[in-house]
Amino acid sequence: MGRLTFQYLPYYPLAMKTIIAKLHANIHANCEPFDRDAYAASSLNDSYSFKDVGGPFSDMLPSEVLKEMDPTAWNEHVNDCTDSECFEITHEGETENYSCSDCEAQKEDLLDELDSQQDEEEDEAKKAEILAKHQELLAHSF
Repeated sequence: MGRLTFQYLPYYPLAMKTIIAKLHANIHANCEPFDRDAYAASSLNDSYSFKDVGGPFSDMLPSEVLKEMDPTAWNEHVNDCTDSECFEITHEGETENYSCSDCEAQKEDLLDELDSQQDEEEDEAKKAEILAKHQELLAHSF
């Protein structure tokens, strides 16, 4: 069976809100927060160096220089560098950033769980329908 179909979910907007809340709770419980500043600093420090400048500057980290000298450019770098790497999730009033790959894995797990629940509900509905038909046949046979 394909991914979750919403034809069986009553009150679609309420169901979607519940599913999204459950996804956020799963991400919050099972994933480590994503440190945007550390990721951006690592990216910048891996790409550039002051070693060629020499002297007292050779030990300086480009990320620290950018943070100190131009905070606006630093914030732009953090946003540019991490926009495609993480999601911002708010759960119970707490906002955290999480890796896109972690969020995707949690989404797949939740969709698998919902598919399984939907299959079980469909099986139960079919069993109830068959039982009702059998009861009706038995009622007419006497």
